[in-house]
Amino acid sequence: IMDLLRPMNQRLETVTKRIDKLHRTNTQPRTDHLADNPPTAPDTAPATKPIANDVHHWMARCHMLEGILRSNNIAIPLDAPRTTTRPSNAPSAPWADPSKTKTLLKANPPTNPTPATTRPVVKRQPRTRPQEIILPCPHPAEIDVNTKAQLGRAINAALTQTQAPPHMAVATIRQASSGNLIVTMTDGTTESELTENLGTIHTATRQVNTSIAAPRLNERWYKLAGHGIPTSQYPDSPDGMRSLQEEIERSNGSVTLAQPPRYMTTAEKRVGKEASSVVIAVRTAEELALLKRKRVMVLFEPRRVTEYHSARRTDQCRRCLLFGHHYTNCTGPQGPTCGICGQNHPTDDHACNDCPQSKGKSCEHTRYHCKNCADANLPDLDHPGFSKQCPVRIRIFKEAWTASQNPAAAPPNPADRDTEMNAHV
Repeated sequence: IMDLLRPMNQRLETVTKRIDKLHRTNTQPRTDHLADNPPTAPDTAPATKPIANDVHHWMARCHMLEGILRSNNIAIPLDAPRTTTRPSNAPSAPWADPSKTKTLLKANPPTNPTPATTRPVVKRQPRTRPQEIILPCPHPAEIDVNTKAQLGRAINAALTQTQAPPHMAVATIRQASSGNLIVTMTDGTTESELTENLGTIHTATRQVNTSIAAPRLNERWYKLAGHGIPTSQYPDSPDGMRSLQEEIERSNGSVTLAQPPRYMTTAEKRVGKEASSVVIAVRTAEELALLKRKRVMVLFEPRRVTEYHSARRTDQCRRCLLFGHHYTNCTGPQGPTCGICGQNHPTDDHACNDCPQSKGKSCEHTRYHCKNCADANLPDLDHPGFSKQCPVRIRIFKEAWTASQNPAAAPPNPADRDTEMNAHV
C-alpha cells in the first residue's frame, strides 16, 4: 500500500502544479483587443476538465489507501506526502467505494507490513457488591454506638487470631428497621472467605451480646410481582404458598425461588376476588430475566409479571404521598397528590399564577397543605406532605419501631413481611 501511495501522491502534486499554471495563464488580463471586439471569457473548461477529473481520481485513491492504513493501525511515515482535502463537488470514483476495500487488500498485500502500534485495551473491572452479614437479634432493641464499636473490635480481633485473610475486617455496622444488625466487610472480602469464618464471627459476637443469634450471609434477591394467581387454588397459608412455589419451579424450568411467594395485599382486600398478585423472589439476575421474558407459568397458563420494588411501612410513596408502598406499585385510590398544596396532581406539576417560573416548587404566594394530616383531622396542616416533621410521618415511624420491639403485639402489615425478601433485612 505504501508503494502505491508514494507515486500517487507525487503524481497528484505534478498534476496540481499543471492546473495552477494553466489557471494563471488563462486568467491574465488581455490588452490587445479593440473596443468593438470585447474580450471573451477564456475557454478553459475543455482543457481543465480532464485534468480535474484525473486529480479527483488520484485523490480518491490516496484517501482510500490512507483509510486502509489507519483501519489496520499502520503508521503513515513522515516522509510520505499527505493528500489534500477532497472537494465536496468532486465526482465519485470507483476507488472510493468502501465495499472494495477487502478486494484491494487481497489484490495488493503489503510486502513488509509495518508492525501495529495499538494502545492496549484496559477492561474496566465490574463493580463488586461489598459482602455483608446479618446478625439476627431475637429481641430487637436499639443498639448504641458503644455496643457497635465493641462488636467491631471483637470480630476483627477474632479474625486476626484465627489467621483470617489480612484484608478481611469489619468496615461498618448499622441496624435495620427490623432490629437486626448488618455488618459490612472491607473491600476484597469474598463470599467464600466470609462463609468459612461465620463460626468465628458468631463466637466473637456472643462475647459482647449473648442475645445475638448465628450470623448469616446477606444475599441479594431479585423480586417480581406475579399477577392473576388463583386465590382458591393457592390459599394464603404456609402449605398453599409452598404448593405455589413447587408449581412455579416445576413449570418454569431452571428457576428456583429463594423462598415461598407471598400475596401482596391483605386477606381483607382479597375477599371476593378470584385472583390476586404475589411477590416472587429469585437469587440470580438470569432467573429474573428469564421470568420477565417468558412470564410465569402457573396451572399451565402464562401469568403476567412486572418488576417489584419492596417497601417498608415507613416508606412514603412519592406519587400519592401515602406510606407503606413503592411509587412503582402505587394503586392509591386518590391518585397523585401534590406535596406542596395537597391537590390531586403530581408535585412536579405544581404551579403558581404569580410565579410561572417556579413550577414544581414552592414560592412566597403558596401556602403548604399536608394531605395526610388533613385526612387524619390534625390541626397542623401548614407543612409539605413530605416533611420529616409531619405528625403523621412521626406517628408511623413510632409505630414501626414499636412493632420491631414487640412483633406479636403489632398489627399485621404486608410491607413488613417483605423485609425477609429484601437485600437488607
